[in-house]
Amino acid sequence: MPPPLTPGAAPGPDESIIGSMLGPLIPIHILSTFLVGMRLYTRARPVNATPMGRRGYYVATSLQFGILLYVIPYGLGRHNFYISAQDQFQPSKLLFISQILSCWAIVLGKIAIALLLLRLKTGTRWHIFLYAMCAVQVCYAIVATVVSLARCKPISAAWDYKTEIRDCWPAHVVTLAICINGSIAITSDVVLALIPFTFLGSIRRSLRERLVIAFLLGLGLFTAGAVGVKFVFARKYGQTGNLLWHCIGLVTWSALEAEMGVYCRLYAVS
Repeated sequence: MPPPLTPGAAPGPDESIIGSMLGPLIPIHILSTFLVGMRLYTRARPVNATPMGRRGYYVATSLQFGILLYVIPYGLGRHNFYISAQDQFQPSKLLFISQILSCWAIVLGKIAIALLLLRLKTGTRWHIFLYAMCAVQVCYAIVATVVSLARCKPISAAWDYKTEIRDCWPAHVVTLAICINGSIAITSDVVLALIPFTFLGSIRRSLRERLVIAFLLGLGLFTAGAVGVKFVFARKYGQTGNLLWHCIGLVTWSALEAEMGVYCRLYAVS
């Protein structure tokens, strides 16, 4: 990862594009908070208590959103050129952490969809396929986490540009890892979203339930599209040192993808 921008020609005026991130994220997160609150309220009785796993998943997503809000005063959405090296340290570190949180939040949403499909259709092969998909998602998250933690030695070199002794992977290796992980993510999203439509019309469920299920599965297509958009932003990320400016598109779509997983997690496993 290149160091912060050094004095020279300014990449642009001292302005912020943080609004392009907060505009879609704030209303969606408010909606997620409302839905989680309603879900917990309706299942508050001891006989119907909500499992801790669902609350924990929302906490993980909220923590990621809170990190993004916390680093705004440090220059998130502005050009690194106008921000001191000391102020760049904190957002770089927290954005690194939020990437790992986002990965696990998204994977848990996909597993929730797989568990929903597990209840909709019987059959040994079908169950083996879905359990295999869950295993693939867990392995994907583990590998992505290991890649994030192993790309620089020491780990702090990934966000602390003052580290003198550092050994980081070349930019093209990181890009290749992103492409491989993204391809796996898109494939799993499309498979989980499209395959159930082959039997959705024949299952014995009310029209309302089938519409809800179709909506949840349709979110899988959205997340697949979100991964494709992140590919576009990932090509520029980390190449110029203007990280706080170029990361906005990437973290926005990552957060949106995780927020969509909240809806899946809330209603797919009930």
